[in-house]
Amino acid sequence: AGETNRSEIEATAPQKITGIIRGLDGRAAADVSVRLVGAFGPEGETRTGTNGQFELEWNPQRFGQNDSTACVLARDVKHNLAVAADVDGDSGMLDLKLEPGLTLTGRAESGGKPVANPTAQLVFWTGRRGMWLRGLAHSSGPGQYEIPALPPGRRYGIIISAPGYGQRQLQNPDIS
Repeated sequence: AGETNRSEIEATAPQKITGIIRGLDGRAAADVSVRLVGAFGPEGETRTGTNGQFELEWNPQRFGQNDSTACVLARDVKHNLAVAADVDGDSGMLDLKLEPGLTLTGRAESGGKPVANPTAQLVFWTGRRGMWLRGLAHSSGPGQYEIPALPPGRRYGIIISAPGYGQRQLQNPDIS
């Protein structure tokens, strides 16, 4: 009683993942969405500058657990282009080229009729874990949804929900 216990904690500066995103023509791609996904979901999101460069903060201790892998995901929705690259602390500066993206489309229906106001969420897999990426889908008609600019060669899932209908999850849907 009456004594003060002191302790010191040394914090290190956050680590950074840096790189450049290039378009199909090899030139720097400006205003492209770039995020780090893995572990417990998206770590951060930024947009490339006019020189195509990006910088993301990350905590490598959040990755590698439960077979999680860090992945940089870049999407140019306007041009339906995308790229994804698994990364680690030794990746250095990344130089990634956008490729034509895939589009996941679907229709939520009940009794053969479109369901009003469906919400679609993408499940993006890295390693053995899938992360929900919200806000990527948009409606493309009654009961329909679309998620453009997905990098080819990755594993995906989709979670669909609608008021009054509950939720349904699909793994490895066909992507066109």
